[in-house]
Amino acid sequence: MKKTLILTTILCLCAICGVQAQTVKNETRWWDGKALYTATVDKDGDVVMKGITQVDGNKKFCLAKAETAGLYYLTKDNPDAEMPVNGTMGSKVMLVTEGSNTFLRVLNRKREVTHQLTLTTKTLAELNPIDERDFSSGPEYNQDLKELVEGEGGYFAGGLADDGRGPDEIDGVETWTVNSAREFINALGSNRTIILAEDAHINLSDILEIEAAFKGYPNRMWCVQSSDYTGPKPLVISESESDGQQLALVNMENLVIKGTGNSSIEVNPRYAFCLKFVNCSHCVVENLTIGHTIGGFCSGGVIGAEQSSLTVKDCDLYGCGTYGLDLRDTYNFKLINSNIHDCTYGIIQMRNCTMTSFERCDFFSNREYGLIEGWANNGVKFDDCRFFANWADSKLFYFDTPFALINCKVYHPKENLGRMVECINKGTEFFDNPLDKSITSRGVGPDQKK
Repeated sequence: MKKTLILTTILCLCAICGVQAQTVKNETRWWDGKALYTATVDKDGDVVMKGITQVDGNKKFCLAKAETAGLYYLTKDNPDAEMPVNGTMGSKVMLVTEGSNTFLRVLNRKREVTHQLTLTTKTLAELNPIDERDFSSGPEYNQDLKELVEGEGGYFAGGLADDGRGPDEIDGVETWTVNSAREFINALGSNRTIILAEDAHINLSDILEIEAAFKGYPNRMWCVQSSDYTGPKPLVISESESDGQQLALVNMENLVIKGTGNSSIEVNPRYAFCLKFVNCSHCVVENLTIGHTIGGFCSGGVIGAEQSSLTVKDCDLYGCGTYGLDLRDTYNFKLINSNIHDCTYGIIQMRNCTMTSFERCDFFSNREYGLIEGWANNGVKFDDCRFFANWADSKLFYFDTPFALINCKVYHPKENLGRMVECINKGTEFFDNPLDKSITSRGVGPDQKK
């Protein structure tokens, strides 16, 4: 009986974590989206990982081999050295194989994945995301699909057509209309609506990179990690990332950020989120095009949310974010009538989220690893969504808890749909060809006239 129980426990752990590999091999390469690491293994099995990037120089961390096969502990050879991965000294690192892919996963105390590296044979030049995909050997685009995927402006589609609306008037709610990054930062706060003026294209890096604009001002902060702040008051934070600063909104309530005709938000650093919400409630982002100015792999996505409730509506989220959405411990998150495209690592990652819904959204032209991934979530639903023109050799879904596909259209090879055992399917159609000629634009995103 005991043997049966032990075997059952082991099988359950394998189902959650994947098949555990044995050891990291010498001279193997590992890619985390911004740095390519090469492993040097000593006679005791301990590992030194030396990484190179396209932007900010060399990286280095170490792994101390544990007695358990496939288990390491995160260390560094210099106590004062910066830890280049999202973990702390002593964090567990699991070597895991899932299908044809092998990963190193850094875990926190709750056994949540905080950083992941993927075994690869590619060089840094080959991993350069500026290289565009070549669909020439695949099925021919029809014109509608070509325009939908590529956009009039080239590889990164984006931009709004003037819909003729003036700014909304919301009774009893303070409303700010902004035209620049400085005006946008000045206007941020709880219980208000911020309207980006018509044709306003706001690059937040214009103000986020100015330290003097944050230090010494009330309700603003310049810091390395926004999660280090545990106070209750709302804060606008310029948070450090590898190649620049990102905006973190902390403790905001009832904040609406809304675009009018042809308005957008963008940032320069490839490793930064465009917008990041931390411990915010009942916030809305609406009718905007949001993305990065420079193509490439990033550690930051387009929108990040931690311990927040947020609605993103009528938006166009485009690469180069690693993911269009990175959600952690969110509740009642909604993505409505929006696009996520041209992201370089995947579409969505979510961890420990409750009641997450995607309604009438299109997900297309994304790459390169697991496209939609979730761990320990409760109540994930895709309703009337389409998945098309994504990398055909990438796994589309990975969830370790049930999720629902309702009246969706999935254009992806069946052998690469990923983990579907937990999928609740109601009225969803599946097609093998990601570039099916029947796919046409249906007006999703910020170009809607209302």
